[in-house]
Amino acid sequence: LFGSFTSGLAQNARLAEEYFRSGEYEKAALMFKQLYDKNPSSDYYLNRFIDSKVAVNEYEDALKVVQQAIKMNPNTVSYYVSLGTIYERLGEEDKSEKEYRNAIEKMPPDRFQINRLANAFMSQTKYDLAIEAFKRGAELLNDEGVFAYNLAELYRRKGDREEMMQYYLYAIEI
Repeated sequence: LFGSFTSGLAQNARLAEEYFRSGEYEKAALMFKQLYDKNPSSDYYLNRFIDSKVAVNEYEDALKVVQQAIKMNPNTVSYYVSLGTIYERLGEEDKSEKEYRNAIEKMPPDRFQINRLANAFMSQTKYDLAIEAFKRGAELLNDEGVFAYNLAELYRRKGDREEMMQYYLYAIEI
């Protein structure tokens, strides 16, 4: 029974992804919302739902779902990035920046959550905020080199060769 449930879920996920890629955002949103409801710990389904709603300018639904997710899991700091992204699309830069700051300030000393947050920023090409998250995360974990390789990669993406080399060398030393 469980096997057929998971294969059905995977099938629905593939179909939802297909709708999304072909620009059928209404159908994609519906399916990603169902998938997210069945698996509320999935950032991927939540973010795909939001991206689908934003693509068709239906911000209110996306806002409601993200605010509900934050209410249920206030320690999942990557949700604040999703909320900030919606505000940014609405042109509400102050609210957007506030949510991005919230995410970094509320970040717990948990390596998984730190990675999740930095990845959320990277998926929005917010490399400076991802760098800030990794640096603050290293402070919280009291381990200066824990994210050296990640930081090197981010500086590479930004085209900052000097910082990139410093962090790659640091990552090799550890």
